[in-house]
Amino acid sequence: MRFIILAIAICLFAYSQNTPVAQGQPVAQGQPVAQGQPATQEKPAMPKKPISKEQRSRLMEIAKSYEIKPMAKPEWANRDDEPLFRVAWFSDTHISSKKQLPLMKAAFRYARAKKADFAIFTGDNVSCYGVKYQKLQPPTVRKHVWFKALLDSELQIPYKVICGDNWYSGFIEGFGSRNFAFDAKGFHFVFTSLDARAKSGEGCCKFDDATLFWLRDDLARNATKPTLFVLHETLWPPTFLDTPKVEGILKEQKNVLAALGGHLHLDLDLTHLGLRQIVCPSLGRSHRPGFKLMNFYSDAIIIESCELNETEKRLFMADKWQRILVPENLKPKESKLNLKNTSEMAPVQVRQDDELSQRSKEVYNALLGFALTMGFQMMFE
Repeated sequence: MRFIILAIAICLFAYSQNTPVAQGQPVAQGQPVAQGQPATQEKPAMPKKPISKEQRSRLMEIAKSYEIKPMAKPEWANRDDEPLFRVAWFSDTHISSKKQLPLMKAAFRYARAKKADFAIFTGDNVSCYGVKYQKLQPPTVRKHVWFKALLDSELQIPYKVICGDNWYSGFIEGFGSRNFAFDAKGFHFVFTSLDARAKSGEGCCKFDDATLFWLRDDLARNATKPTLFVLHETLWPPTFLDTPKVEGILKEQKNVLAALGGHLHLDLDLTHLGLRQIVCPSLGRSHRPGFKLMNFYSDAIIIESCELNETEKRLFMADKWQRILVPENLKPKESKLNLKNTSEMAPVQVRQDDELSQRSKEVYNALLGFALTMGFQMMFE
């Protein structure tokens, strides 16, 4: 029973974290805000029915108990050699008002101070935009164009961005393709996002066959490179309809080290059928806002956690470390940090397919399977 509660808690906690907040109002004419500040907020693309504060509080406490805990620093995290490169990993920034900008800018400065070479953003990025963008058409592009301008001015290091299950309309006008791959000093990164979504129904979304073909082909062509698969949603717990298909494709090749995702707003590290699923906490809407700093070595990726001390209003490096080992046969062989896309699909908008909501039972059954699997694993550990 504990593990069924875990599955429901994690998914409903994510559900509650993604509930729409009150609509922002445009700044009145004659009351300008500073350039770049958000002025208008758009509704999430998939409105969800909120749960009560009491329910959310109980679910949060259950879900939090399964997050990565502070620990003594492992011996393998003490290294004298410098990493090949560093990546700042942000997810679910959920920027909805100018009040969040100080934290975002502080996080960007912190990432630069930690010598991050580039940053990645794994979806649910922004729902608002500055007043100077309010005449852009169509309206759905405004938030993405504004967010790109924010990154260009404040992040000050290269970045890669994908969309999530909220505010995805207009993404390609701001950032281009939703499906692309690139190399960084011998490591291969594959970013992708789901192609079709129902307006309602958590997890009722899927990939097109063409995207799955592209994914399989790219992994096969880079079979000798250590690879990270990047998607907003998680494979484990299963949070979309095509989870089994994607897991099958990733396991066909032996070069995928882990799947990176967000969506759940929790700090999780799980393994299913030999495939690692690492979940980045939310920087924008979380009980413990934070991001990850990934240190890439030839034999391992060591991940550190940066969190917000909300009492002191400062960021700090938490006592948390994660390690992804790189097999001997996949050790990187390149020395250039070339972030240019080596492969990408044509930029196509995410489309709405409300018939997918009729498959909601598939998502529910998959989550029950997750709960039972977690239970059996714990019983026999």
